[in-house]
Amino acid sequence: MLYLALIALLSLGVGTLVRDSAVSIGTVLALLYLSQIILPFIGNAIWQHRLKRWMPANAGLAIQATTGLNHLPIRPREGLGVLAIWAGAALLAGGLAPRRHDAKVRAWPAGAWIWQCSPSRACQAEVPPSRLTRAAALH
Repeated sequence: MLYLALIALLSLGVGTLVRDSAVSIGTVLALLYLSQIILPFIGNAIWQHRLKRWMPANAGLAIQATTGLNHLPIRPREGLGVLAIWAGAALLAGGLAPRRHDAKVRAWPAGAWIWQCSPSRACQAEVPPSRLTRAAALH
């Protein structure tokens, strides 16, 4: 249950960061499953073991283990901490991203209004003050 909750928080943070559902799903699935496919191709056994311990899928699945704990790359409590760090970092990045991505309104010297938008959004270049909504004026 903890694994699913932390993966959901990780997904929420990534979704808030990238603001696109398809890219968000692809990023989280790649982070969880593509890393498991790539790990066997790493030649150095020490780095392979380190990456197994820090990948969110391995760390999270260690939380659910009840037997054979000596054969896991990471212990269950440590795995919980690692997955919580991944989820916290994604939520922090997603929480800070709207400050960079949101549209901001500023006044031109001539009194016209413009929208400053991120490249992924379609915004109008100029908006006269009479058509500017109250919500946009507050930001």
